[in-house]
Amino acid sequence: MNIYVYKVEGITPTECVGVLDSYASLNFTKSFKGCGTWTIKGNFTQEVERMLKVGYFIYVNPQICGMCYSIEYDTDEEGTTTYTAYGNELKGILAYRIVWDTYSRKVNLRDYVNDLVEKNTQGNRALFSRMDKPQISTPTVDKQVSYSNLLDTIGDVVETATSTDGNPIGFDVYCENAERFVFTLLEGADRTITSPEPLLFSRDLNNVSTLNYSESEKELVNIVKAGGQGEGAERVLTVVGDESLTGLARREGFADCRNLQSTYKDENGDTQTISAEDYLAMLQEEAKASLTPATLSVDAEAVVTVQQALDALGAKVTLRDRAFNVQTTDYVSEVNVIDEGDGMLVTLTIGEGLTAQRLIL
Repeated sequence: MNIYVYKVEGITPTECVGVLDSYASLNFTKSFKGCGTWTIKGNFTQEVERMLKVGYFIYVNPQICGMCYSIEYDTDEEGTTTYTAYGNELKGILAYRIVWDTYSRKVNLRDYVNDLVEKNTQGNRALFSRMDKPQISTPTVDKQVSYSNLLDTIGDVVETATSTDGNPIGFDVYCENAERFVFTLLEGADRTITSPEPLLFSRDLNNVSTLNYSESEKELVNIVKAGGQGEGAERVLTVVGDESLTGLARREGFADCRNLQSTYKDENGDTQTISAEDYLAMLQEEAKASLTPATLSVDAEAVVTVQQALDALGAKVTLRDRAFNVQTTDYVSEVNVIDEGDGMLVTLTIGEGLTAQRLIL
């Protein structure tokens, strides 16, 4: 696998300092909703020291690329020096920015995220040469955020998001032609067993190498009391969940939402106030994120090619296992590429935890 290394000026890869040949392994994880990481390991040479530096950009293809944030060198008892370079996939550059002011909108998720990113990556805060704005049909988001990390904020917004067609929503930053950084929202495709182009993973088909199945109520929280703005008796409180639950079936939690305020400054710097009714609705929506269902979790690793894996990222697929007597549907959440001297292994992870309603026994 060719690993090209670039210097970056501003937001543009400029000088290609060379192709990294001296490496023992590359381990690159690409995530659909979160941010993956990568490591490169090998023996130290003067060429490696010249080419691979903190702040440089590695590029394999438009999706497998990212910034180097750390390099470690280690010398053993025999005097052999090895190196390990660490980085994030390219969308990690979103963590370089925060939500600079209070951002509050009630709009479809597509416009919410695009506008949030656009407002916080302009002028001397720019991160991209352009933004793709695919016409994904998404539900309404009513959310207020202030001064939080931009990468984490986007991740929170899309964490449980689906399009109006029921497909998962993710996001990416890719490098077009090794020249331009581009932000885009992503919609996963429907490739379940009943779809026109099904993608079925099963040990029976020999395309699943490992499978883990577990059932747990350890993190179950079905009643959440949330506290918003105010102090003492003046604090705004609300409850979400099924309040009719009693006995051992009732699992309570608390959500501290004090950072959610009813006032904010608009684009002109004027203070705006949200009505008490709208504020309570926002607080309830924020509190729902603290409800945690019991899970039936299925994680699988499937052996595929690099391109097959990247094409499947975000797609809803079907996982079937006769031994456990389970058939379930979830999206491909991560792709992992491992390139070592003895060959290449590409795995993908299906699911991050499935609720009982989505598992068919």
